[in-house]
Amino acid sequence: MTDFLFATPGFFMGMVRALDLGSTFNAYNASKTPSEADALAFYNDFKAIGDDLRLVMKSEEAKIAAKSLKLA
Repeated sequence: MTDFLFATPGFFMGMVRALDLGSTFNAYNASKTPSEADALAFYNDFKAIGDDLRLVMKSEEAKIAAKSLKLA
């Protein structure tokens, strides 16, 4: 999961936002067009899926290697 569309404030901004009763400090990562926002969201989604798949593949490769060493 990414936080691409949302700004990640620091400690100071968190304190300021607690006092912001009018919600004037809401900031988001803006895109020029809705299609650009969609394209970036798709990219980030598929990047996350790819990262997860690589992690699982490495884990499974390690399991297979461990099994083959036990059999040898």
